[in-house]
Amino acid sequence: PLDEVQFRRPDVIAYWEGIHENSIHPILRETPFFDPTTKNGLLWKQAEIHPPIWDMCRNRQAFETRLKQMNGVEYLIVGEPQPNPDPSLGPDTGIWVIRKQDRRKRPTQPDEITVLATYYLVGENMYQAPSVYDIVGNHLLSAMTSLTKFTQTAAPLPLYTPATGYTYFPPATAKSLVASQALSSTSREASTAPTPAELPSAAALDPAAQSTTSNELKSTKGADPRAQRALQDSLQMMLHYGDEYMDENPLRGEPGNFTFSAT
Repeated sequence: PLDEVQFRRPDVIAYWEGIHENSIHPILRETPFFDPTTKNGLLWKQAEIHPPIWDMCRNRQAFETRLKQMNGVEYLIVGEPQPNPDPSLGPDTGIWVIRKQDRRKRPTQPDEITVLATYYLVGENMYQAPSVYDIVGNHLLSAMTSLTKFTQTAAPLPLYTPATGYTYFPPATAKSLVASQALSSTSREASTAPTPAELPSAAALDPAAQSTTSNELKSTKGADPRAQRALQDSLQMMLHYGDEYMDENPLRGEPGNFTFSAT
């Protein structure tokens, strides 16, 4: 696309003796942004065989005055370099703004202008400004990409258990276990006698027993007491009421005179 093109032709700029207000239109003519079917292209075509029109095309004021007298699409210079507040950066900004627009003449009213595109000449480089549609579309695409990443991250987070329902984080049983151990150790700080936990035991001296105890502790830490309780209650209810139906109430009688066996 043209809004991603950077045009630079030092030879063309040198031919027109640098960049100034009378060379902008001739330089624009050599760029890929130029449309030869516009009024500018028509005048440049006529200038090839008519010397007076050639002289007019090399004068910005006369050229743009002639363009404003006709209907159709045109290129006009709408922005000139502004003085630089810092002299060390140069006398001016070196930025020229060119606009492609459609002019419709109205006899008793001002001309109707429709902007089609905007171009910038910065130093020796020329660019086409992106449209509002492209800018908004780029921001929307960026937002949709971020939302897609968020949904992919959040989708596997919800967890469901019969005891707790839907949660977004696993039950923190390890934190409660650590807190209870800290409370138990705090209550024994004032005692000088060794506690049963500090005394060596047979399990502490047996490596196999230590491994078994460690595995049991890990499985206990990873289990949810509420989930285990709910599973046990469900199993007991299934064994006790497995062959019963609480809503069973058979009908008695004949068609047109049905009654429930229990009311």
